[in-house]
Amino acid sequence: MARSNTDKVADYYAAQYLEIVGKRPVFARAKATWVFRSILQDYSLEETKTIVLHFIKYFPNHREDIKWFEYNYDVVLTHYTKHTAEEATQKRLRQESMDRVRQWEAQVERIKSNSRHTT
Repeated sequence: MARSNTDKVADYYAAQYLEIVGKRPVFARAKATWVFRSILQDYSLEETKTIVLHFIKYFPNHREDIKWFEYNYDVVLTHYTKHTAEEATQKRLRQESMDRVRQWEAQVERIKSNSRHTT
């Protein structure tokens, strides 16, 4: 029998929780599938999994509270969106810094090379 997407998300939640927290979550699977079903109405399976993973990672005070997640997954999604944007900005800034260092090193090398040729 094929597993429904809600069952897949519930399995994913349990597996990720176990991996991140180190213990199995205590949750009512039947209630959780209703929560996941409502999220799946608006988001794809992969997007829902991403939201669930972010919930587990960044909301440690609530990560075992599926009811809280049900009423606040928009908060989790907003946090995820901001977090992703911040990570992208940090990545861009790191790359710009690395580029500047390379440019500076190249300029220093040119100066050294020119000073060797003139002496």
